[in-house]
Amino acid sequence: MKHDTTFDKIDAWLSGELAEAEARAFEAEMAADTDLATAVRQRRIARLAIDRLVEQDFERNIAKWRTEMHDLPEPPLPWWRRRFIWAVLLLLPLAGAFWFYMRDKPTSESNRVEQEDIPPVAPRKNDDPALNPPNSPPLQPAVREPIAQASPMSEQQKLAIGLAGARLQGYPGAVLTQYDHTLGAGDRQRDAFVAGREAFQKAADAGLQQAAQTRYRQEARRNLLRVPSTDNHYTAAQEMLAWLFFQEGNYAEAARRYDLYADQDKASIVTDWWRLQFYLADYPNRKADFQALLEEVLDPAKPHQYASRAAELKAAVEAIEAENN
Repeated sequence: MKHDTTFDKIDAWLSGELAEAEARAFEAEMAADTDLATAVRQRRIARLAIDRLVEQDFERNIAKWRTEMHDLPEPPLPWWRRRFIWAVLLLLPLAGAFWFYMRDKPTSESNRVEQEDIPPVAPRKNDDPALNPPNSPPLQPAVREPIAQASPMSEQQKLAIGLAGARLQGYPGAVLTQYDHTLGAGDRQRDAFVAGREAFQKAADAGLQQAAQTRYRQEARRNLLRVPSTDNHYTAAQEMLAWLFFQEGNYAEAARRYDLYADQDKASIVTDWWRLQFYLADYPNRKADFQALLEEVLDPAKPHQYASRAAELKAAVEAIEAENN
């Protein structure tokens, strides 16, 4: 095994960047060379450790940002609001005096009606005899059913979302690489997509503050939703919208948007890998879809470029389910 060239090839194979024929050849070489197989296994473990460190660093940054947001001093009230508060404070005594005056003012006999003199009013029946047969009970007022509240997120779902989020960290960069050089200059029909892509790029910048990222995500979503289905970049817009909805916590809509994109991009092998992550984030609703696609990627009869990473993902999901059962 030549160390100077093999390391790059191992990384390329683990990242799914090798062409299909080259990947198959490398897998055959790995099956015949135990040293190479050991190196691949060690590199995969190292990458998983790095992914975990990145995820932990991301969680620490979130906690730090939240702390900093709470520590920000309250901005002073604008002058017009201060004047409004003073006006309310000055008018309150006058309003109270007026209320006491009106409460104690005698009421004229013509306007005073005793409660017991009001006859009870029965619910009105329909005047049509066909719709209101004899001896039928009076119509009852409709009862408004309480609005069902969303059930709290389970610990299993939180872990599944975290697992998917750690693997989606490279998603914005991979998406932007596809569309950096495919936009025609001066094409007015693509204005919504161009504006959405630019806001998407800014929203994916980890160096921005959380408030700025949120603002750019909203701007990107607003523009990308304006891209009509007849536009050539409609499916690309859905690919970006999937990540935006994921960041907003709308995991069901994120999975649906990626389905719209992936159904038109069946030639891309990496599509299966990203699709698994969006299904995993919406695991309670898309568990069957996740399991079916996972088994398809792991099918030994149809070797898949992401089979090894899918096997690791399957083991992680099974560990989550075992821990929460």
